[in-house]
Parts: sequence; structure tokens; C-alpha cells
Amino acid sequence: MVKAYAMVITPAGRSTDLVEEIRAIEGVIDAHVIAGDFDIMVEIEAPSIQAIREVIVDRMQRLKGVGTTRTYLALDED
Repeated sequence: MVKAYAMVITPAGRSTDLVEEIRAIEGVIDAHVIAGDFDIMVEIEAPSIQAIREVIVDRMQRLKGVGTTRTYLALDED
């Protein structure tokens, strides 16, 4: 399995609603509203890098209010 973390920027006041929508996406392990340069941090696990891309590009980025995202692949193995 491949694990990744995605950081998401949202419009003001949308983080709480969007984090619930993001948590409902298959492949998302967990998501949290955070403080800092980004608004939401998402933990994703999927069988391949291509599947990670599908979670982020085909599902998460299509949600209304999801702005800029940054994705970080985990390099260690559990």
C-alpha cells in the first residue's frame, strides 16, 4: 500500500464542511482541519501511486471549495 498526505486550501468558513466530505472519499484514512498555511490535512492510503492520484485529482479536487492542494508521499514502510 502507498500512503500519502494531502494539504488543502479552502475558502474562509468552508473547512469544517469540506473535511466531512473529504473523509467520505474511499481511500481517505482521516482528515483534519488544521492551523497554518493550509486548512485541511488528509491522510490517504491506496494500492498504488495511480490510485492516490485518483483520490486526489478525480475525487477530492472536484469538491466545491477545494482550492490548492499539495501532496506528500510517505517514503517509509510500516
